[in-house]
Amino acid sequence: MAIAPRAIKKLYALSAGRCNICRTQLFEGDIHIGEMAHVIAKSLLGPRGKSLIESRDSYENLILLCANHHIEVDQNPEKYTTEKLHSIKRNHENFVRTSLSQPEQREDDIASLNTIARFFPLTRLHSYLHYLPSSFEISFFDFGDTIDNFRIDNPHCLPFSDPNLDIEFCKLIRDYSQLKILLSGTYKDTWIYNSHANRPNKAVFNSVGFSCEDKNLLHQEIESSLNCFLSSYQSFISFIRSSYPEVKLDNYQPA
Repeated sequence: MAIAPRAIKKLYALSAGRCNICRTQLFEGDIHIGEMAHVIAKSLLGPRGKSLIESRDSYENLILLCANHHIEVDQNPEKYTTEKLHSIKRNHENFVRTSLSQPEQREDDIASLNTIARFFPLTRLHSYLHYLPSSFEISFFDFGDTIDNFRIDNPHCLPFSDPNLDIEFCKLIRDYSQLKILLSGTYKDTWIYNSHANRPNKAVFNSVGFSCEDKNLLHQEIESSLNCFLSSYQSFISFIRSSYPEVKLDNYQPA
């Protein structure tokens, strides 16, 4: 079954005729250099081909790519999973939509993100948790303070104008808050973490305050909350990099 003209038109229109990965313009004069790649291959033996789908030639199963990225995607199915390609396509189409239909609101969102990134090192947030559940850097809590201060100083900036951006942001804040409550809280009236004796910015698990059973339960709860947060964090950062390349994520300027 061939790809329907309606699906082709929709694919090119929502992608603005650009590769969904590198955003290269896929028309050079009268020459067309774009390729409609299948997320789930037409053949069961092809890349990601074993996944089940009702129609393999539908718009939902297509992604617009340049020739180079089409080759890369199909040669690396472990890296470019079905979920990954759908995310790339969704983020690119959102980038096109907000860039063209909501330019002023998009500029406001970019300014807000740049402000947050200037006062907190967003790309380092996950690194403060590298040694959980044994220990973590207390600087992790500064992110919450930065967001609280941003809300107070810029009440007009949140929620974000882009609903997809706001969803990603809200998921991040939700999972951050849940993890923060756990790391700063008590269990059976005993602090779960204590400040390190020689490193004031480090908190260590209170290993002497709990039984072995309690330690295991707390470690499981912390690891579960950590995984939720890291998933939301990585999704948020990936979304920003893809949909808002204008944002300077590494623009942190310590006071």
